[in-house]
Amino acid sequence: MANISSAATGDWNATSTWSGGAVPVAGDLVTILNTHDVTLTQDQPAGAVVINSGGTLTGGGFKLTLNDNAGTTFIFSSVGSGVSGKSAIEGVLDIDITGGSVDRPINEAGTGNIRNLTINNAQTYLCHYHLTLDGDLTLTAGTLNTQNSGGTNNNLTVSGDVIIAAAGGLVCNSSTVSVDSFTISSGGTLSAPDASGSLTLNGTKDAWSFQNNSTNFSHNNGTITQTNAGHIKSVSSNPMYNFIMNSSSSDSHEAIFRPSSGTDCVIAANDVTVTRGVLKLNTVSHNASMGSLSIGSTGTFQASSNTTTITSEASSNYAIEVSGTYTHNSGTLKITTDNNTFVKILDDVNNLTIEPATATRVYEYVNNTTIQGDLTINAGRFTHYSSTYSLDVQGDCTINNTGILDGGSGSIELGSLVIAGGGEYRATTGTTTITNEKSGHAWKNNGGTFTHNNGKVIIDFDTGNLAGATEVKENTFYDLEVKLDQAGYELRLEDHSSTNAMDILNNLTVTKGIFDTMTKSDTLTIHGQTIIESDGVFTEADHDTNKIIHNGLVTNLGTYKINDGTTVKMNGGIRNLGTITVA
Repeated sequence: MANISSAATGDWNATSTWSGGAVPVAGDLVTILNTHDVTLTQDQPAGAVVINSGGTLTGGGFKLTLNDNAGTTFIFSSVGSGVSGKSAIEGVLDIDITGGSVDRPINEAGTGNIRNLTINNAQTYLCHYHLTLDGDLTLTAGTLNTQNSGGTNNNLTVSGDVIIAAAGGLVCNSSTVSVDSFTISSGGTLSAPDASGSLTLNGTKDAWSFQNNSTNFSHNNGTITQTNAGHIKSVSSNPMYNFIMNSSSSDSHEAIFRPSSGTDCVIAANDVTVTRGVLKLNTVSHNASMGSLSIGSTGTFQASSNTTTITSEASSNYAIEVSGTYTHNSGTLKITTDNNTFVKILDDVNNLTIEPATATRVYEYVNNTTIQGDLTINAGRFTHYSSTYSLDVQGDCTINNTGILDGGSGSIELGSLVIAGGGEYRATTGTTTITNEKSGHAWKNNGGTFTHNNGKVIIDFDTGNLAGATEVKENTFYDLEVKLDQAGYELRLEDHSSTNAMDILNNLTVTKGIFDTMTKSDTLTIHGQTIIESDGVFTEADHDTNKIIHNGLVTNLGTYKINDGTTVKMNGGIRNLGTITVA
């Protein structure tokens, strides 16, 4: 190994370019001095290269292969005190590092950039300054570390792709890292930037923006941002931490996640943000999970046709915040965030399941909310941020275990309602409307708790939702209105306890359809008025004596069916403008 300095401007392989007339070979420390411009005309070997301030290395589209020079700065630097002008790289220059027995720094403090940099030696190489590559970074063996020996975090910018082989590694510390794409082979190592740094994906390699085939990925609680269309493969057992899709040029650019194996895909352990563009699964039937989900006004999230699970919340205290488009694909959104949290969904969620690990957690919907499918509350309290917000569940609502639906004062509309043992419906002080039935019941209390809050319940079936009779299993209502689609349809009120005693604490209104109790031994007390509209029928024709008690006025504009006059007690009298039928 020799130390060789430039003697003049010239070609690398010309003897006149070098002091002593010897063209550098492998192992030589090469120094290009101030004012000298050395140009590659073919691939060349060396040990190390130093470019003094004012010196220039012109690549010419060729490659330098560097195999170390002990005790020196390893690859490329700008040095020279008291010399004007920065060192420079001009043209296209590739560098391969193939040797060395100790850790070496990589300095790129001048102007111009290396194109392709390959490290193929099992040592650690430190970025002593910001490193910018116009092409690819290939880590075949050895580790590139973005932090210098003094602890300074330097930026890494790769205009092309980063390829990390099984024996290669990249440590990003708190650096700002920008690349086209990552390909990480099994066994390869990527330690991503931490929360003080950032990692941006700007392009693809073979359609991949981030293809991780290794468990040696450390997210370091950092953020990865994708700005283009491309596929992402993340190991579900060791996923990203924060992920942002923010297309730089198109609302239709797609970040497509693929699971590393099986059918479950963990998109990110913490926050997922779709600012602009589309985030989706490669196979829509795969389950997806993430910490929180935020969809901006120009963002789209295409959900799983099975289950998409939200496990935490963003710093804004939202588990999910939809301002753009949520495409449900007929799947289920499941929120398991074990915090009191906010939920902002529009009208584009299909099924919603609420299931925090802690039963006392409170989930608040922050706008008028429509759920196109079913709402299932297995634990926690699902309620309003503002008491006036409405909730419209177009499918069935089931409240299980320690779940609570709290209606506030806004309108609540449910397809059907099942309150299981341990569940509770805290009704709105306004109106709860039931529009459908499930397994023959519009409303079924199976040992749970119904708190009426002086609100009104309307059983209001839309066209075609009911044929024949439906049952309402509940002991106590405040106001109840029967408003069925057809005059011949029937609602049967059923006791959910062993007492066979039911109460309507205020008014009963039969607007359309037939109202009856389930069995002739049921006792029903209506404490307020009973109003039977022209299309309504109140029938107790087969009931036992004194089982129907009207404490308020009965106003009959429709039909009131009674047996021999002993079924009913009318403590408030009757105003009959319709028909009374005595069986």
